[in-house]
Amino acid sequence: MKKTAAQGKRDLDQIVDALDDTQALATAYAEAVLREAVNNAHGRPTPQAPMVGDAMGVQGSHITVLTGGTPAAVSGGSEWGSDLFPQFGPRHSGGWWLMPAAESESAKQAGDAYLEQIMDDAIGSF
Repeated sequence: MKKTAAQGKRDLDQIVDALDDTQALATAYAEAVLREAVNNAHGRPTPQAPMVGDAMGVQGSHITVLTGGTPAAVSGGSEWGSDLFPQFGPRHSGGWWLMPAAESESAKQAGDAYLEQIMDDAIGSF
């Protein structure tokens, strides 16, 4: 079924409105990064990284430790390691699980997936 010009304009207006909502895109990206980071954390040999990863969440467009307390205290060591405390593993300035997640392929695809969802919501499938 063909769409009328008015229906097409409504679809385009909906797409423009959705693209103007940069907060939603930032949140989608943060959620994709966090999913990848939690997977990375569970692959670390020390127990601190999975503990911190599981305690993290997305608030707005920020990844944060939601529980406070112990996970917040060990997040730095579990991510970058330590020269003083061997339970955190060796120091790695590029990060072990959270920082690499931001550059992962799945995080990069979050924007494409968000745009595709905007298009599907506005136009639907043909």
